[in-house]
Amino acid sequence: MANSNNNSRNDAVSSQDLPDHGDVLEQATVLIVEPDQGSRKAIEDRLQAAGFTALAAVPDVTTAIEACASSPPDVALLQASLDGGGQGLADRLRAAHPDRCLSVIFLTGDADPAARKELLDRGDDCLTLPRDMMELPQRVSLHAMLHIVGRSLRSERDSMEQIIEKRTNRLNKALDLLRDAEKRLERELSQARTESRERIDYFAETQHELRTPLNAICGMSDAMRKEIFGPIQNPKYKDYVNNVYQSGQHLLSIIDGRLELSRIEAGADPLEVEAVNVSGVIEETAEMLGRIAEQADVELRVDIEPNLPVIETDRRKLRQILVNLVSNAIKFTPEKGRVTMSVKRNAQKGVLVLVVSDTGIGMSANDIRDVMKPYRRLSGDRRSGERGSGLGLSIVHKLVETLGATIEIESTPGRGTSVKIDLPMRVPGPPLAVNAAG
Repeated sequence: MANSNNNSRNDAVSSQDLPDHGDVLEQATVLIVEPDQGSRKAIEDRLQAAGFTALAAVPDVTTAIEACASSPPDVALLQASLDGGGQGLADRLRAAHPDRCLSVIFLTGDADPAARKELLDRGDDCLTLPRDMMELPQRVSLHAMLHIVGRSLRSERDSMEQIIEKRTNRLNKALDLLRDAEKRLERELSQARTESRERIDYFAETQHELRTPLNAICGMSDAMRKEIFGPIQNPKYKDYVNNVYQSGQHLLSIIDGRLELSRIEAGADPLEVEAVNVSGVIEETAEMLGRIAEQADVELRVDIEPNLPVIETDRRKLRQILVNLVSNAIKFTPEKGRVTMSVKRNAQKGVLVLVVSDTGIGMSANDIRDVMKPYRRLSGDRRSGERGSGLGLSIVHKLVETLGATIEIESTPGRGTSVKIDLPMRVPGPPLAVNAAG
C-alpha cells in the first residue's frame, strides 16, 4: 500500500510538470505536407476542430522547406509518398533545425506492415488515413506535448549549464584567490621564520655582551659579600654588596629565560630523543638543587616508584622542566616548608606521572590561569622577597608541549601547589634511534 501511495504521489508530481492540454493546442505549431488538396483540407479541418491554431498546410517539399524557414514546426505530418520522398524531407527539416527535435508523423494510404515497420524503425510515427483520422488529433497532441516538454527540459538544461558555468567560474576565481593567499602566507611564514632566527641570533649576541660584565659584577660582588679579601667594616656596605649580587643574578635569569623562550617559540631547539631513566633525572635534579633548598631551609624530598620503565624523550628538556619547577617551588615555599618530587606509572593511560608539590604560599584561581603566560608574576609575597623573571613556568609549558606531555596545576592559597605532568612513554613522531639509558 505504501508503494502504491508513493507511486501516486510521484505521478501527481510528474503530471504537474506537464503542460496543460489547452496550452499544447495553443503553443504547438504543426506542418501538414499533403499533395492531395482534399486530404490536406480534411486533415487541417480535423486538427482545427480539435483546437489546434498554429497550422501550416502545404502541397510539396519546396513549399514545406520555405514554410519551415520562417517558422520551424513542432510536429510535421508528412505524406510518405511525397515526390523526393517523405523520409528525405524529414531528414532535411531536422538537419535545418537540429535544436528543434522535430517530431514526424508519416501519413500512408495503406496499412502495409513492412512500410509501417520501416518508418517506426526510424523513430518516427505512422498513421494510415482515412482509417486513423479520428485518432489523428490525439496522436499530434501527444507528439506536441513531448516536443514542448523536451524543449522546456532543454531550456532548463541550458539554464542549468549557464548557472554551473557561472558558479564554476566563481569557484575558479575563489581557488585563484586561495592559491594567491597560500603563496602570500608561505612568503610571510618564510619571512617570519627568518626574522625569528635573526631575533634569536640577536638575543644570543646580546646575551653574550650582557653576561660578560654581569658575570664580572656577580663574581666580584660575591667575593666582597663573602669577605674573601678582608672584612667590610660598614654594615651598610654589606647590604649594598648583597643587593648588587642579587640584582646581577636576577638580570642573568631574565636574559637566560628570554633567550630560552625565544629559541623554543622559534623551533630553534630541536628534540634530542634518547632512552631516559626518569628516576635518574629526578635524582640528578634533587642533587643539583639540594644546596639551594638547604640554604632556604626547605626540605627537598624524592618519591620514586620502583621498577619504572625507560622512556624515549629529550633528557635535557625533561631535566630543565624539573629544575624550573623545583626552583620555583623552593622560591615560593617558606622556611621549614617542604618540596616533593615524585614519579609513578599510570599503566591505564600509558604515561609516567611526574608531580612537583610544595607547602608554599599557593596560588589563586586567577594566578593559575595566568601563570603559564610569559612575564606574569604571582600577586602574593614570596619566602625570600627575591624577584623572578616571570618566564619559568611559561618555559615549562612550552617544553611540556614539545615532549608531547600535558600539565595540570592544583593550588590552594596558603597551603601549597601541585604541578602534575603526564609524560608519554615516547615523544610523538617518527621512530628515532636511541642511546643507552642514563
